[in-house]
Amino acid sequence: MNGEWKTLEARVEQMERRLNSVVQPSGGLSGLPSDVFAKSGPFSVLPAECAILYKNSSQAVVDATWTTLVSWTDLSDPAVGQWGLSVDSTAGLIYTGGTPGDAVFLLWASVLFESNSSGVRSVHINIADGTGQTGHTVPGVGFFSGVLNTVQVQHVRTIKTNVTANSIEVWHNRGANLDVQSAIFAVARLR
Repeated sequence: MNGEWKTLEARVEQMERRLNSVVQPSGGLSGLPSDVFAKSGPFSVLPAECAILYKNSSQAVVDATWTTLVSWTDLSDPAVGQWGLSVDSTAGLIYTGGTPGDAVFLLWASVLFESNSSGVRSVHINIADGTGQTGHTVPGVGFFSGVLNTVQVQHVRTIKTNVTANSIEVWHNRGANLDVQSAIFAVARLR
């Protein structure tokens, strides 16, 4: 029992250290106030509400077309889970909820594209509450010297509606169809 408690304390301390970089956000974070975590205390309430979706099958993406990733691994897979948040693994949705303007969430996505050096690759988190998307774009690379064609995006935000559906979309301009080989989409409530 004592060893389990020490392990839990160590994990909480590790989480606090990792979150220190977002405790005082500045600029570019969808207008979050600098005291966004003021009411959060030491993040001592565990476990936090969170969900993770994992896509381990290829999906073709049409050239120059924003495409929602669908057919994620179902909840029977240990790589997928939901703890306090709802998910729709078929549609690739994670639902966030809480008091508008008060609940704060971390959204994170990572997508592995087929290796190809033409064009660019983009991923964005589609937020269905009317506030739009946030995203990241990188140049395409061929598979050489261990370089993978991975695009990641992370976003911290308050919610604008009681329940919001969140998904990820991908885009490329290779000049022909390109496969997404795998993806991870995770959401965690911070406050």
